[in-house]
Amino acid sequence: MSNLIERGVILSQGSTLEIPLIELKPANETLTDELSLSDFEREHILRALNECGWVIAGPSGAAAKLGMNGPH
Repeated sequence: MSNLIERGVILSQGSTLEIPLIELKPANETLTDELSLSDFEREHILRALNECGWVIAGPSGAAAKLGMNGPH
């Protein structure tokens, strides 16, 4: 629960704490029918970052998990 609050603090803009609704659902439930493509992509990236402990680079980082490592 503290990770959820920390992420909300980091991601919220302004003085209001905003927690993405998808974070409040169990992992096996999604809101894909209610999300735009950009919202879904954002949540997917945030989930990868969270699972990797917010490590971006390296073999166990979010970039590798998302298939974004290496030259394009």
